This record gives sequence, C-alpha cells and structure tokens, in this order.
Amino acid sequence: MSLIEKVNSRKTSTYIFATIGAIFLAIILLNQFANNPSTYKLKLEQERDNKDLMLKNDPDSPIPKAEKATFEGLRYFSINEAYRVPATLIQDAPEDTLTLMTSTGSDYQVVTAGKLQFTLQNQTHQLSAYTYLEAGKSGYFVPFTDLTSGVSTYGGGRYLDVPTGNELIIDFNTAYNPYCAYNADFVCPLPPAENHLQVEIRSGELEYQ
Repeated sequence: MSLIEKVNSRKTSTYIFATIGAIFLAIILLNQFANNPSTYKLKLEQERDNKDLMLKNDPDSPIPKAEKATFEGLRYFSINEAYRVPATLIQDAPEDTLTLMTSTGSDYQVVTAGKLQFTLQNQTHQLSAYTYLEAGKSGYFVPFTDLTSGVSTYGGGRYLDVPTGNELIIDFNTAYNPYCAYNADFVCPLPPAENHLQVEIRSGELEYQ
C-alpha cells in the first residue's frame, strides 16, 4: 500500500470514528432532554410545592385547621405547554369600575381592562380581564369557568393572573382555585357569564378534595 493510500485510509477511519462518536453523543443528549423536564416545568413544579407548604403551614391558610394534618398537597392536571398561549388585549371601552358577584352573594369591585383574545384548540376565545382596586395587586385578574367546572375542577370557577407587558401570555397551567374552594368561610368573586369557555381546559388546578 502506498503512502498516499495509507494516509487516505487513516483519514477514512478517523472520519468513521468521529461520525460514530457524534451519533452516540447525539443519542445521549436526546435521552437527557427526553428524561429531564424543561426549565418551565421545573419552575412551575417548584411554585406548586411552595404553595403546598404555605397552605399546610401558614396560620392564615384557607385550609381548615382540622384538615392540615392530613393535607398532602393540591392536585393538578399534567403540565402541558399547549395551554400556554399568547393573547391580545382588546380595549373596547374606557376603563370603568365593575361589580362582580361573590360566593356569599356580596359585591366585589374591579376595574375593567378589556378582553383577552387568544387561540386554543384551533378556536378563538375571549375572556374579560380586570385590574384590582386594592393597592399592591398588579396584573390582570381573569376569573373563568369551562366545561370541566363542576366535573373535575371547582364548580365556582378558577382564576388566572396574567402579567401585564408588551407580550401577554395566558397560561392555563397556572389556573388556580379561589380560597372558597377550600373553605366556605372565604368570600370569592365569581366569573361573569361571559367568561365561560365552551371547551375543556384540562390544565391547572383540579377540584380540592
């Protein structure tokens, strides 16, 4: 075998080994990505764990004292990023104070912000969004019901907190129950009829048991 042939043979072997190595590295990385949850999922799971600790240990927790000893945490649908969608705020009227009914029949005042329009399950939806009158509370308050309400989720509806900003995101994975879902002594604003979604939102917090 000539010197040139030997050199070419070595180059070919090196290329083959490098290719095989690259393939194995790709397989390892793919397995790591498949087995490791996303940063988003880890962050959300940590927030849920922190909420469970608060509900169990905080003296002002809405969980009745008699239930705290056996409280093992809230239940949720599986995290699904398909339920995290961009939204557009449609301001169809000047901001005004609006009264929402509550779980006890009293009134709860909020400020109208407009309607959040978004696409989910290949359909366009709208939810009325509000801002709080209380100092220290920011973002849009979005109470809603859907076809899971009273079936697998709290019948009185769930809440979303949507941060304000240039890019609005509705994340139903963060949908949570009002305190009256855990304890009837609490007063909770109810979603208006216009905020009933004619789809199942299988995301966020399940009914408290």
